Amino acid sequence: MSIRDKQIIGKDAFVELSYVDSNVQTSIVRVAIIRTQDNAIEPVLGTPLYKKILQDIKDDTLTGVYETLVNDYVIRYLVPMIEIELAPHINWEMRNKSVGTSSDETIAAGDQTSVYSLVEQVRKSTHRYKDRLIGYLCDQSSAGNLPEYKQAIVDSEETPPDREVGSTLGWSFL
Repeated sequence: MSIRDKQIIGKDAFVELSYVDSNVQTSIVRVAIIRTQDNAIEPVLGTPLYKKILQDIKDDTLTGVYETLVNDYVIRYLVPMIEIELAPHINWEMRNKSVGTSSDETIAAGDQTSVYSLVEQVRKSTHRYKDRLIGYLCDQSSAGNLPEYKQAIVDSEETPPDREVGSTLGWSFL
């Protein structure tokens, strides 16, 4: 198993911090977590810091500013991003001969307009969390912590960190 398959947050913790019900299949949540980590978290942290955090989680050695980074900033941004990833897919099933919606006797599936309205509503909350995350990264990096955040990218498959803060205009969050 690749280090990239390590989850920053597990299903139980995710369900506790999100609007997603515990009855969603673990396999679907796992796919959403991995995809969201790769597509939303790695671009903010940059590949070197992202891989270090995943390795520390795997080795159970996440401590100090790295633990604060994950628990107070990464997870707060990650949870609504996973909700956004999951929303359009929870209703759909890809089977051998077709793609279609599944149903449950206790809930009626939302239509596409409702799902995308929900996604946009959740997306609004992610901007502040992302800005706080980037602010923390910049502050800690400036203080001499998190050297991986400034580490040079030497491999074309690596992603440099996103240091652009949106609505916070670069304010410090320490």
